[in-house]
Amino acid sequence: MKKVIIEFPWNFIDSQYYKNLINYPPQGFIYLNKINRELLITNPKKFSSYVKLKEVGRRILQKTNISIPIIKFNKYNTDIVHCARCFSLRNNYVVDVEIYYSLVYDMSDLSSRRPYLNVVRNLLTRDNCKRILPWTYASYNTFPKEIRENKKIREKIDILYPAVPEHKIKSIKHEKITLLHIGRYFYGKGGLYILELYRKLKEKYDIETILISLTIPDILVKKYGKYGIKIYKSVSADKLYSNIFPSTDIFTYGSFSETFGFAMVEALSYKIPIITYDGFSKKEIIDEGKNGYIIPVKENYSIYKVNEELLNQFYEKTVELIENPSLLKEFSRNAYKKYKERFSIEVRNKKLKEIYEESID
Repeated sequence: MKKVIIEFPWNFIDSQYYKNLINYPPQGFIYLNKINRELLITNPKKFSSYVKLKEVGRRILQKTNISIPIIKFNKYNTDIVHCARCFSLRNNYVVDVEIYYSLVYDMSDLSSRRPYLNVVRNLLTRDNCKRILPWTYASYNTFPKEIRENKKIREKIDILYPAVPEHKIKSIKHEKITLLHIGRYFYGKGGLYILELYRKLKEKYDIETILISLTIPDILVKKYGKYGIKIYKSVSADKLYSNIFPSTDIFTYGSFSETFGFAMVEALSYKIPIITYDGFSKKEIIDEGKNGYIIPVKENYSIYKVNEELLNQFYEKTVELIENPSLLKEFSRNAYKKYKERFSIEVRNKKLKEIYEESID
């Protein structure tokens, strides 16, 4: 059994990506990281504190006008190191990249300018950096042109889509069409748009609507709860995966920008089609008119105030699936097919196993 350790940029990292790595390693490999380590915050107060602390830290760093690559100096007795958006100086390693700016502490575009760009380029061209694994093609396109066109770096690039496990729980029979939205960052994930969508739909259709968000303001819970919308700040994993997902028909995701929507991919694994606004990598998850709808967004809109035109477009697409059971069924089949072909643990592990094996000297 070959040993891998995931090197994190901080003592803590909040991402389902790494939870699904540690819990589901490629055949023949084992991660030495503690499986019980908290990799995903589910407590509302703790998550809010984490978001505020991260933002304050980032702003302080950005005021210094210095971009610092996340470099780790630890030496491990393992076959390979998997760096989570960071660089290792003393180990052979592969590095996954959510977006280019996640490789620096300040998360700013300073890192795409000289001299900081030169530092990042030199780190990526070092011989101990074996593979560079952008999460998506959209992630890869965030790399500055000078880095993407570097021959040595280009040869190391491999797109490795994140994966989620399949729970293999049969759909629960239910009388009403059920819509679901999940997004820990309430406003950032378009939560206000979804609440208005649900309110408007309920005026005409007898449907179930569920919204789950760690950071939804209490005043909105009270306001929209009166319309019969089920609102949760958090639910147990058992309830989410054994009850809520299996009884959902349409996943409604109001986010305008998303580096990678794990909740969307989880929806696909449950044969649930998705309706969302366009942004970043969504076209790599959703095939327009096949397993969901992507609503074009031509300019930046406020996430704190609903734009009626955009809301109406979302409403119309949702109504189309509500009123066409055969179309909904077709989208459902295509959703699961997309999951199996691109985002399953099996597909990811087959590719990751090859990457690790080729990276070991």
